[in-house]
Amino acid sequence: MSLFDKKPSRDVALADLLEIENTASLLEPCCPITSIPLWPLVRVAFLRQIMADLLFGGGSMDPPVQPRSLRAAGVLGQSALHNLISRGSRRRADVVVSTDTIRDELRGGRWYNRYADPLIDAVPGSAVALTDMYDWRWNMPRHHDRVLYHAPIQVAAALAGRASTRQVRLIAETVVAIANERARNLLDWEMDGPRRTAFVRWAAGKLTAVSLRYYAYQRLLRRTRPRLLLSLAACYGPQAP
Repeated sequence: MSLFDKKPSRDVALADLLEIENTASLLEPCCPITSIPLWPLVRVAFLRQIMADLLFGGGSMDPPVQPRSLRAAGVLGQSALHNLISRGSRRRADVVVSTDTIRDELRGGRWYNRYADPLIDAVPGSAVALTDMYDWRWNMPRHHDRVLYHAPIQVAAALAGRASTRQVRLIAETVVAIANERARNLLDWEMDGPRRTAFVRWAAGKLTAVSLRYYAYQRLLRRTRPRLLLSLAACYGPQAP
């Protein structure tokens, strides 16, 4: 039986879940370097824990972690080399489009992204795509050659997240404690000890990675000096840096 075959253990409306974060106190604990709040980075994962327990009778709603593989290592190396030698990283771009490769399709032997490339078509030669790779697929050559890959920044941030400081861990503990207390008071739900410990560790890693990503994007934008930044899924907290 899959998670989604289980019957809800109780009725919980979306408004009930969102009431958990209806407090300014969750936005006060921030990254000590960038002042970016931690809660938007982890809110979806926290709310999914509640949904898994109350709506699906337990289990995790988080997507499985992609296994390490030679393909991922190879694509990471190709991405780093591409970013180093690509003219997209050295020339000014009026527009930067942050996107992914999920909606890639082959057109005339080149990969065309249905999200980003129509926008880039409108300003030929004046835009650069900052691209996430889906499932570590090396979709090259591309319809537009001015493309940079997110992977080196993402991997560096993930590695940095493994070395959280005591200050950052205390910030993560504070956020989880506030959210946990509100969930207990509003929904009679509480994250148990082992799961809470693991979640705090994960949240601290996310916060540790924020400053690395923030300064990496600063360097990129200083080089390209765009007048406009368009970002896929910009409404989600992890895009804050």
